[in-house]
Amino acid sequence: MKEYQQERLKGKFIVEWQPAQSIEDPRFRYNGFQPGSTVLPKGWQKSEGMLPLPCDIIYDRDVAITLRDGTVIYADVFRPVTEEKVPVLFASTMFGKYGSYVTIDDIPGRNGIPEGVLSGLQSWEAPDPAWWVPKGYAMVNVDIRGVGSSGGNGCYFGSQDSDDNYDIIEFLGTQPWSNGKVAMVGNSWLAITQWYVASQNPPHLAAIAPWEGHANMYEDEYMRGGIPNFSYARPCMSYGKNLMENLQAMMKKYPLMNDYWKDKAADFEKIHMPAYVVASYSSELHTRGSIEGFRRMRSEEKWLRIHNTQEWPDLYDEGNSEDLCRFFDHYLKGEDNGWENTPKVRIAVLDPSGVGTPEITYEPQPGPGPKFYTRSHTGERFPYPTPVINVPVKSAKAQLERPETSFPLERQVLKKLYLDASAMTMEEKQLEQEAEASYRADDYQDHVTFTHVFDTDTEVTGYMKLHVWMETREADDMDVYVRISKLNRDGKPVFHDARMWEYSGPNGLLRATHRELDPLRSTENEPVHTHNSILEVHPGKPVALDIGLWPTSMVFHAGEAIQVNIAGFDYLGITGAWDDAITFNKGMHFVRTGGSYDTYLLYPEIPQA
Repeated sequence: MKEYQQERLKGKFIVEWQPAQSIEDPRFRYNGFQPGSTVLPKGWQKSEGMLPLPCDIIYDRDVAITLRDGTVIYADVFRPVTEEKVPVLFASTMFGKYGSYVTIDDIPGRNGIPEGVLSGLQSWEAPDPAWWVPKGYAMVNVDIRGVGSSGGNGCYFGSQDSDDNYDIIEFLGTQPWSNGKVAMVGNSWLAITQWYVASQNPPHLAAIAPWEGHANMYEDEYMRGGIPNFSYARPCMSYGKNLMENLQAMMKKYPLMNDYWKDKAADFEKIHMPAYVVASYSSELHTRGSIEGFRRMRSEEKWLRIHNTQEWPDLYDEGNSEDLCRFFDHYLKGEDNGWENTPKVRIAVLDPSGVGTPEITYEPQPGPGPKFYTRSHTGERFPYPTPVINVPVKSAKAQLERPETSFPLERQVLKKLYLDASAMTMEEKQLEQEAEASYRADDYQDHVTFTHVFDTDTEVTGYMKLHVWMETREADDMDVYVRISKLNRDGKPVFHDARMWEYSGPNGLLRATHRELDPLRSTENEPVHTHNSILEVHPGKPVALDIGLWPTSMVFHAGEAIQVNIAGFDYLGITGAWDDAITFNKGMHFVRTGGSYDTYLLYPEIPQA
C-alpha cells in the first residue's frame, strides 16, 4: 500500500476529493482511446499551419502501464524508425497527453511563439516530439493517474505522484526499444513533478531537466506567506473518469503546515542525478523553488540557467533546445561533447528602461475583493477578469548568460537601507526620530512607497529581505505584500518586459500571525517561516515581520532609484487574487520606522569588477 494512502489511514491527514471534469467536455480536446501503433510519415501535419514532421516517427498510442497498486495508466510514445535502442524523454502531465485542454494557440499572441514552429504533437508545456525524435530520442507523454482514460484518482504531486512516476520510469527504461536511460523534461507542472520522483533516484532515471518548477506547494504557490491563493488552485484542473484531489478544500482545511503539506514538499537533498535547471526572475510562481532545488540538490553534476523572458518561448527556443540536447547527449548517449565544461551557473542581469505608469482600475466583481489574473504584455485579456493596466513602453534589456559559479553569488555584500516614514525615503543609517506611514489595507489601490536613489551604478543580485515593524489598530492579523520597483532618473517606474509579465522587481508576502521563523532554515537575508503555529497580533501593538523577497538580478544606474512598496495586497495585480479568499485585513496598517523600530531593506550588492 502506498505511503500516501498509509498517511491517510493513520489519520495524519484526510484528503478531500471532487469529481474530475468529463473527458467528453470539448475543452479537453480528447481524441478517444485507440491503442495501437502507426508510422507518421515525413511531412505529416497535424493541421494546416503546424510544423511538418522532419522525419518518419513511430507513434505508439495509449500504451498501457500498470502501476504497483494495479492501476493502469496510458502513454503516447513517439520514437525513431530504427532498430537501435534509444534514450527516453518522459513528460508527466495532468493536462492531457494529446490534445491538451490548453495549447499555445489559446494564449494571446501565442506568447511570442511563431506559427509553424511546433508540430502539435507536444503536450502542454512539454518538448515537441518533432524536434527530439530526429535527434535520436523517444518522447513519451503520459496521462497520469486520474487523467484521460488513465485509472485512479488525480492528485497534486506528493508521494502518490512520485511513486507513480517511479513506476513509469522503470517501465520506460526496460522497453525493448529503450537504451535504459530515461530523462524527465517539461516546464511548470511537468518540472515540479520531476523534483519529487528524482528524490527517490529511480535506477533508470539518468537526468532531469526541470524547466521552471517549484517543489513546495505551501511555501511557493498555494499558501505562500501563509496566505491562501485560491486563484492558483482552480476548482478542478483534471479531466478524467474518476476523482481529483480538491486542493481548495485542503487549503481551507489545513491552513497551517502539517503532514499533508509536508507530503507536498520535495526532498531536494536526496537528489543525486545530473540536472539542467531553468529559472527566471519574472515567473512570480516558480522563481524561488527552481533556484532552491538547484541549490539544495546533492548532485555535483548540476547546471542552472536563469533567462530573461517567459518559460514557454524559452522552452521552444532553438538555441535552448540545442543546449539541452548537448546535456542529454552527454548523459543519455554517453557522448564526449564537452558539456562538463559548461559554466555551472548562467544568469541574466536585468536593466529595465521601459517607462510605465501603472494606472490600475478594477472592474466590479462579486465577493470580498477584485478577481484578477496575470497581465499580458500585449494588452489582451486572459479568461479571468483582469485589472486595466497602462504600461505604454517596455524594455527587455538585459545581460544574458553571464557565467557564475554559484547562486547567490559568493561575492555579494549584504547592505541595509533603513526606511524613514517621515520623508518616505530609505537611508544608509537609521534615524533616531520615530515616524509612521499608513495605508488602508482593505483598499485594493492603496499602498505606501519608500525610495532610495543610488549615487553610483549598483547591481543587486540575489535575495532581499524587508524587516519591517507593522501595526494594525482594527484587526488581529495582517496580510502584508511587498514589492520592489526600479525608478528612472525622472522618478518614473520602469518595467522589464518578459512577454507575459511586466516585471517591476521581486515580491514577498506574509500573514503576520505566521511570522515565526524557522531557525534551522533561515539566514540573514533569507527568512523561512515555520507556518506551524500562530503568533497573535494585538490591535495597537507593533510586531516585527521578516519578509523574504524572491531572488532577482537588476542594475540601478547612478541617479536611478530602488523603491519598496508595501500594501495589503499585490497592488500591481501580478500574483493573482482570490475567488473566495479569507483576508484578515481591516482598516489601516501602519509602518513604524526610526528610533526603536529598526525597519530596513537588506539587499545583496555585487561589487563592480
